[in-house]
Amino acid sequence: MKSKIKSFFKGVLVVFLAIIVIFMVLLFFGEDKSGDYNEIADLIKGEKIEQAENLLNKSSYSKMDYSDEDGKKKMELYRKLYTKEKKYDEAADVVIAYLKANNMDIKAENTDSADGVELYDLVWNVSDIYNKLSAEKQKEVMNLMGESLQKKVNSEGREQREANLAKFEEFDKVEYYIKNESPEEAKKMLEESSFSKIGYKESTDETVMTGGIFKMRLYKDLYIKLGMYDDAVDVMLTFVKENEGNHKYDQSVSTFIADIYDKLSDEKKNEAMDLMRDTLTTELNRRKG
Repeated sequence: MKSKIKSFFKGVLVVFLAIIVIFMVLLFFGEDKSGDYNEIADLIKGEKIEQAENLLNKSSYSKMDYSDEDGKKKMELYRKLYTKEKKYDEAADVVIAYLKANNMDIKAENTDSADGVELYDLVWNVSDIYNKLSAEKQKEVMNLMGESLQKKVNSEGREQREANLAKFEEFDKVEYYIKNESPEEAKKMLEESSFSKIGYKESTDETVMTGGIFKMRLYKDLYIKLGMYDDAVDVMLTFVKENEGNHKYDQSVSTFIADIYDKLSDEKKNEAMDLMRDTLTTELNRRKG
């Protein structure tokens, strides 16, 4: 009887240990899709094309179908990668494959509204590279997207959108260097960018991105990386002063200052409080609560 009980518990122990081993193997070899996505997306932003391509081709995204749960993420990564590589026809092919795999009919959808419409950004993304496509590919995407694409290609704000996108892309690249490269490399990249040559004044026209907000964020992040917290606040306060009367950035700036408030000199704390007043006080009190 004792031997049977002993044998039973031994069997239970073996099964239990086997489950643990399987779990650990899955944990070790399992692919963290969200981690992969963010890392690959950041590499693309930083124009680390070869690294991004290698990681993407080794990731779970390369093995899945566009109709899978994360098929949209796969499409976005390959579209962005091909666009950075100036392989515009291939970028369009990725979008086409995604639409067909998911039976999406753009002509039947309202893509003029951004409210909950997945296809809205997708049509804009294709319109952004439309003039760089081959004649054959232009015809293919136009047949697929019809009037929705035509309207965005011929949009009155097309030129301004392209200018805004260029600033976003430059911001993404410099931001990548600040986050991931040495302080020296980051500083060099920022000084060589267009942001070092402009002021902090941002347009009050919501459709126009002059770049002042990008300059503030980049210099702020660089100074924080260097441990120069007072200088980071100087940049933010200069931005607020140059955009006097435009209060839509006050909360964001107060949040940024609150993040490093304990590392500031008393003089800089007082200066920040004098300018930001209620928004900074509220943010600091919220964190204490």
